Amino acid sequence: MMDFRDKVILVTGSSSGIGRSIVELFAKLNANVVGIDINDEWGKGLESELRDKGLNFTHFHGDVGKIDDLKRVVDYVSEKYGKLDVLVNNAGIAEWKYFEELTYEDCEKVIRVNLFPIIFLTKFALPLLKKSQNASIVNVGSVTAERGEDNLLCYAASKGGVHAITISLARVLAKYNIRVNAVIPGPIDTPINWVRTRGPEKEKWDQWIKQVVLLGRWGKPEEVASVVAFLASDLATFITGSLVVVDGGYLIR
Repeated sequence: MMDFRDKVILVTGSSSGIGRSIVELFAKLNANVVGIDINDEWGKGLESELRDKGLNFTHFHGDVGKIDDLKRVVDYVSEKYGKLDVLVNNAGIAEWKYFEELTYEDCEKVIRVNLFPIIFLTKFALPLLKKSQNASIVNVGSVTAERGEDNLLCYAASKGGVHAITISLARVLAKYNIRVNAVIPGPIDTPINWVRTRGPEKEKWDQWIKQVVLLGRWGKPEEVASVVAFLASDLATFITGSLVVVDGGYLIR
C-alpha cells in the first residue's frame, strides 16, 4: 500500500476531472496536499469535502497561466511546509476549433496554460523539491499529442511539448535525485469531454469509444490518478523520463 504520510504534494488544475481525483487519492494516502485552480467555487467545495473526512487539502485560488500566481503558490507551500515532495503538473485547457477557425489568441492561451507552467512552476519550486529525500514530478500529457485530432491542433501541440519537456527535465534534474515522468491519458470521462460523455450525443460517442478503445469504454479519472500516485511513490524510485500511457488501448487500436 502506498503511503504519503508527511509528504507535501502540489497539484495544478486540482478542482475537477483528473486533478480532483489526484488530490482525493493523495489525501486518502495521508499526504499534505495543496491544489491551485482557477475555479474557486469548485476548489473550496473540494477542500470542505475532504476536510470533513479528516483529510489534509488546501485549495489555493490562482491561474497557472499567470506567472505571479505560480510564484504565489510556491511561496505558500514554502511558508506552510518548507519543502515539496511531489509536483503534479495537471492543469490543461483545450480550444476545440478546426484549423480554419483558429486564432493566435486561442493557441497562445492553450500554450500558456498547458505548457509554460510546467517549465516555470518547476523552476520556482526547485529549491523546495531539493529538500525532499525522494522528490518527484509527474506531468499530465495526452494521447492527442501522439495521434492528433482535427479540432485540437494547439492542444495536441501543447501536450506534445509536455512529453518533450518531461524527458528533458528528467535529464536536467537527475543530478538532484528528482525524478520526472508523465502520464498520457486517453479518452477519460472528465469535464473536458462532458460534451461527449454527458451531452445529447452521448450514445453516438459511446459507440465511437467502443470502436477506438480496445477496452471499449471511457477511462475514469481515478484510473489516471492511481498511476500518478505510483510514479510519485517509493515504489517507483528507479523510474524517470518515462511516458506512461493510460488509454485502454487507444493508441494501439
